[in-house]
Formats: sequence, C-alpha cells, structure tokens
Amino acid sequence: MSELNILFVIIGLAVGVGVTVLVILPYLKKKGVDTEAVLQKVDDGIKEAKKYTDAAKTLVPGNKFLNVLSIIEHFGGIGVGQAAQLSASLQLPAGQRKKSAEDYVYNVLNKLGIEVDDNIKTIVSGVIENKVYELKSPEEKKSAEQTAVQTQISQIQTQNSQLQSEKDKLQQENEKLKQTIASIQGAVTPVQNTASTAQ
Repeated sequence: MSELNILFVIIGLAVGVGVTVLVILPYLKKKGVDTEAVLQKVDDGIKEAKKYTDAAKTLVPGNKFLNVLSIIEHFGGIGVGQAAQLSASLQLPAGQRKKSAEDYVYNVLNKLGIEVDDNIKTIVSGVIENKVYELKSPEEKKSAEQTAVQTQISQIQTQNSQLQSEKDKLQQENEKLKQTIASIQGAVTPVQNTASTAQ
C-alpha cells in the first residue's frame, strides 16, 4: 500500500468518525438506538486501527509516513494535555485549546524537519479531535451528543420559523392579488353589462 493510499485511508477514517459523531449518532439516538454500544464499537475500531498501524510500522520500519503518523499521534496526546492544563490554569482561553495543541504538534514536526502541508494539518486535526474525545468521560460524551442534538433542533426551528414567515408573506401577497383581480373583474363587469345592454 502506497503512502498516498494510507493517507487517504486515514483521512477517510477521520471524516467517517466525524460524520458518525455529528450526524449518525444523534439520529440513531433519536430513533431509540443504544448509542453507548455504538460508541464502544467505534472506540474498539479506533484501537484496532492503532494495532494495525503499529503492526505496519514493525513490518515496514523504514516507512517515513508511518513514523510521521506515530509522531503525530504521540505528540498530539501531549499537545492536548498541555492545552488542557494551560486552560485549567487560566493561561489559555478554552476556545484556543485545539489551536494550541495543533501548534505544539506543528512545532515538533518542524523541529524534526517534517514539512507541514495541508494533508499533515488534516491528520493532526483528526488526531487532536480523537485525543480530546478519548479524554472525555461517558457523561461528557453524552452531554456533547445532547448539545449537538439541541443545536440541530434549534437550527431546524429557525428554518421552520423562516419558512413560516415566508409562507405568511406569500399568503398576504396572494390575498392582495386576489383583491386586485376582484377589483379588475368588478370594473370590467359593468362595462360588459353596458355593452350588452347597448346591443
């Protein structure tokens, strides 16, 4: 498997996990599916993928790409821990934790002479998100899911309000058009009656 194929597999996995967490899990929860069991399976899948990465590194020890992944994974965990500590000690605003963790990994990669391109940034972002997710307690994960569901509900309610407003506006315009047509018909009818009487 080429390095490019491995990269696409990893990006695909990261996107798949993101879609699962943000879209599929709230939908399944709404349908009454036990999402805790699903999350456990996802966690098991992530651990299994890590085993394959570790096995691939032993099979191909000189593969620079696999070594870069290992470096990103290792230092991603350190970056997440550092950002969490800085935030807990009020040295870093909570909204800057992810950027701080990413910057930490980028600095390590730069020091090691590894070019940080868009593909590396995507991988680092996925690793950071995964590390943060791993650190959350089941209650925090459940709360995050509920927050995501509430956000989606709010967005749908906003869209519904906008559509209702547009519907009301169209109904008003329709009524005005009906009144205009009735006025025109009212003006035309006496003219037709006068023309009929004159004949």
